[in-house]
Amino acid sequence: MHVKRAVYRSPRLARLIRRGLNRAAPQGSAEVTVAAGGLAGMRLSLDLQSEKEYWLGTYEPELQPAIG
Repeated sequence: MHVKRAVYRSPRLARLIRRGLNRAAPQGSAEVTVAAGGLAGMRLSLDLQSEKEYWLGTYEPELQPAIG
């Protein structure tokens, strides 16, 4: 989470990373394995261009235990 906060404090860096991830991600929904966080290893159907935080396991980490 510290790295994520540092990236978001630098708008240019955050924008660059977002662009790269969006270019690499397929369009539309895809079934993926959550990479990290409390739901790591779970399979979800996500739109990787707009729901990257779910896929990366960085979205609302305090709520993840309630879902898993």
